[in-house]
Amino acid sequence: MPAITKVSVTVQTGAGGAAGTDGWVYLGICGREFRVARPDINDFQPGRQDEYVFGDGGNVEDKRSNDPTRPRLHTDWANDFPVYLRFQPLSDNDNWLLENVRVTINGAESPFWKAGVFRGVVETEDRIWLGLRSGLLVNLSRDSSLP
Repeated sequence: MPAITKVSVTVQTGAGGAAGTDGWVYLGICGREFRVARPDINDFQPGRQDEYVFGDGGNVEDKRSNDPTRPRLHTDWANDFPVYLRFQPLSDNDNWLLENVRVTINGAESPFWKAGVFRGVVETEDRIWLGLRSGLLVNLSRDSSLP
């Protein structure tokens, strides 16, 4: 059972003034949650796509607390638990338009987990609004094919 040394998450926020958020976002994978935030950018801004790296080459806030090697996770565990993004809004009116997300383990292109445009969804009505009135979590589907 290979150890996980790196988890990468690419997140695309929808375009438009109200699409972004300053709320908190978490990645659930292998039975744990990791906070998706970088110290060098303003996360989840409208129309932006950003990559978040946990573990080797990490670029996230609180790297030590958000490290898949502490405690060590294993690739097989990704089959045992759901992979998801969870949104924690700052207020009742805080909403976030998630356009797409892609998660990879150990730099591998396949398998990966996805939602949104990576699944072929491009119409505005098929993007996912997250918030207290619309839901806070989106499960990601596994794809074993190359992108």
